[in-house]
Amino acid sequence: PAALREQVLADVSWENVWLRGGALHDRPVDGAVAVHWPRLGPAQWAVLRAGLQQGRNVPADEAAARWEVALKAAFAALLADAATLLPILAAATGYSEAMLAAALGGEELLGAGALSRAMAYRPTWSVARRWETMPELPGKIRFFPAGPARGLASLRPHIPLFRPAPVTDLALGYAAGNVPGTALLIALLGALANQASAGSYAPAVLVRNSRHEPLLAAQALNAIEAADPELTAGVAIMIWDYADGALQAELMRSAGLMIAAAGDETIGALAVQRARAPRCRFHAHGHKASFTVIEDPTPESARLAALDSALWDLNGCLSARIHFVAGDVEAYGRHLADAMRELATRIPRGTTPRRFVHRAFDSYTAMGAGTNQTQVYSDYDEDFAVIVDRRPWDGDRFRHTVNACQGRVVVVRPVGDALEAAHMLRWLPSANLQSVSASLGQTSGRLFADAAGAAGVTAIRPLGRAAFPQLAYSWDGLLPLDVAHVRPAGHFTTIEFDAV
Repeated sequence: PAALREQVLADVSWENVWLRGGALHDRPVDGAVAVHWPRLGPAQWAVLRAGLQQGRNVPADEAAARWEVALKAAFAALLADAATLLPILAAATGYSEAMLAAALGGEELLGAGALSRAMAYRPTWSVARRWETMPELPGKIRFFPAGPARGLASLRPHIPLFRPAPVTDLALGYAAGNVPGTALLIALLGALANQASAGSYAPAVLVRNSRHEPLLAAQALNAIEAADPELTAGVAIMIWDYADGALQAELMRSAGLMIAAAGDETIGALAVQRARAPRCRFHAHGHKASFTVIEDPTPESARLAALDSALWDLNGCLSARIHFVAGDVEAYGRHLADAMRELATRIPRGTTPRRFVHRAFDSYTAMGAGTNQTQVYSDYDEDFAVIVDRRPWDGDRFRHTVNACQGRVVVVRPVGDALEAAHMLRWLPSANLQSVSASLGQTSGRLFADAAGAAGVTAIRPLGRAAFPQLAYSWDGLLPLDVAHVRPAGHFTTIEFDAV
């Protein structure tokens, strides 16, 4: 926060890195963005943490509404400064300016008042038995209990599912990767950790940011600080080393909530460290994959689905890797390739290596020689690959295909119906399933939602919206309510639109 910089940053040492295309360099490189991080010593950490506690002046029950207002103003300010911001983000992350503009201009993170309404939701155990609605929000929600909690739904349908979490003085966050904005999302959720406790104040929030995308959260928080300085007076975005065991232990002992969005290896290491601080609740968001399911495809559904696979070049967990299609897959393959070709011009790919496209083209062309089991609908030198794969699949082949879909490589899988797609999703561990963008009939859509939710899918979105999750709904099975409450083990699945 601005009020703490002079005293915290006096006499600090600095870590200097140069970012280009998502890669870190320890010396200047042409076209790179120079980033300077303060490296705090024990005394400076003490000053920072004390200052963050003194900055806690936002009543907890006002936090969600005030963050919504401030975020809207902040993103308007960022978009107004896009001519300056986007080239820097593009140089640092490796994503094209057009892609970043499309993502940041989606304005889908928060609908007007949606977060406040989501935080006011009070589900009972009946939501574990059927799809229900959240007040004044589109779509449906269902809870899938895990472990011993599975037997409770039929016994206690009218008992509240959540209870308030203990009040915490500190919410701790960890952000990784180069998809912009993860640290900002974690900071926002951490600030809501005391929302269920009347008379309390929002906690201090300390986020260990990613070295690969340090820019957007800082710019957004500066804009939020200009709109509502009290919101950010207790928020700091820093770096420190995971291997600093003493600092990690002290922070985790002080925190009541820890939110991490990182790779599975980092999540596992944090879980081991957090075991020494059992009162610190841990919301982990690890590596996951998303998909598309379409019945009766049309050229328009192919255009929308192409956007779901083009944004973030299939690097992020939200991008749809495999398209399950019940209908004319040959026509869909042609229409999808046409749409991906158009997007390659309008939203160019980033610096993701082209070897993924070349490898897919070569291998699937060879597999399809003399048969109709695989068919490639793109050319070798294009910025994408669209492949229809009719071969018999088992779990191993499915997992291999999911991993091959990188850098705008999209595989189309013919299925008899949506339930066949849901069955295949069970070949992945439930912890690695994230979202599905879908276009389904009303009856088949509800059956698919039941089966996909039970398999571990946590969000079902309309076509074209996979890269634009709304914060009021499930993020990896957790609702915004989860940051301020505790409940039995399990995950929520949300349908983020009214027509299934």
